[in-house]
Amino acid sequence: PGKFKKFDRVFGFTRFGAYQDVVTTSPDYVRILPSQWSFEQGASFLVNALTAWHGLVTVAGMPDCSDSNNSIVVLVHSAAGGVGLWASEIAARRGAIVIGVVGQEEKK
Repeated sequence: PGKFKKFDRVFGFTRFGAYQDVVTTSPDYVRILPSQWSFEQGASFLVNALTAWHGLVTVAGMPDCSDSNNSIVVLVHSAAGGVGLWASEIAARRGAIVIGVVGQEEKK
C-alpha cells in the first residue's frame, strides 16, 4: 500500500463521502485493481466483502476456528447473492460449517 503512481487503476474505500467524483483516503485503504477487473467489479467487491465481514465478524463476533477442532455452524440467507457468497467464503475460511439458503431453485 502507498506505492502508487499517476494513472494506476486502483480501488479502495473511505468511511464517509464515497459518492463523489474525487475522494481522498489513506493509501492503506487502496489497492491496485486487478487488470482483468472493471472499476465496477472493484467497487462491488468492496461493498459485498466488507458488508459480509462486518456482519459476521464485527457485529456477530464470529471467532476464527480455522486452527481449532471446535467448528461452528453458520447459516447464510441469500447465499447466492454478492454478500451471501462472501459471507459463505469468509465463514468457511474461518473454519465454520456453512449452510446456505437460496430463494430460487435455479440459484443452487
